[in-house]
Amino acid sequence: EEEEEDVFTIKQNGVPIEFVVGAKVEVLYDDQEWYPGEICSYTETTGKFRFKLTEGSNTRFAEWLPNDDIRLVGYKEIKDPSEANPNAITPGGPPVKTKLEQEVDAEQKADGK
Repeated sequence: EEEEEDVFTIKQNGVPIEFVVGAKVEVLYDDQEWYPGEICSYTETTGKFRFKLTEGSNTRFAEWLPNDDIRLVGYKEIKDPSEANPNAITPGGPPVKTKLEQEVDAEQKADGK
């Protein structure tokens, strides 16, 4: 019995999409150019996906999705909720700051730090 591939779901440009590890992406690099890459893996503990660029550099890095600098190219657009995979995983994003941490940040901003 084949193990089901994990399907992930995020919103890209406000539209729900589903994708799997191995999906093709485009990555906005420091030189403001988009480079092809793919998703290598997902780490549940951090909620981050590992990516590698597939042309030239072979750079690897980990990021959260959705991300303004990473566009999924290989995905399924969910036009209607009935099309959505009920088992799709919504990846954990950056840790949500507690209210206290947010207040500390706000105070530091106010102090001009």
